[in-house]
Amino acid sequence: MKGVSSIIEVILVLLIVVAMVSLAYTWFSGLFGDIMKTVGAAITRGATVMSTRFKVEAARYNTTSGKVNAVIRNIGSQSFNASAEKLAAYIEETNSAVDEVDIGAPYILTGGSLAKLIISNSTESCSKNLRITIETGLADSKFIDC
Repeated sequence: MKGVSSIIEVILVLLIVVAMVSLAYTWFSGLFGDIMKTVGAAITRGATVMSTRFKVEAARYNTTSGKVNAVIRNIGSQSFNASAEKLAAYIEETNSAVDEVDIGAPYILTGGSLAKLIISNSTESCSKNLRITIETGLADSKFIDC
């Protein structure tokens, strides 16, 4: 009889160990699965931002309208939204309004494409620095010609 109880003990200990291992596996696989999803999303977002690039090709002050006409070009491989709501313009670090973007709805600027912007400012903008920022935070500057 003593042999039977020690066999039962071993079986019970093995069952407890198997249950603990399966519980730990389930918990760790869920934990690492969430971490891998988060890391994957961050890498994708980083790659998108890194492949998004643009350049302010030209900026000219229009003395008749008192506004700045600017041209931006997408020099990256990633398209981006170039609507007036998604662009920010700064003349000498003063926030200015992007009044008009000439590419039309849905305002997606694809690789190699140009967009003309009309920017208003409360003061004369001749011979000042224009900085345009897109929604990803990427920015480029150009000196405004008169």
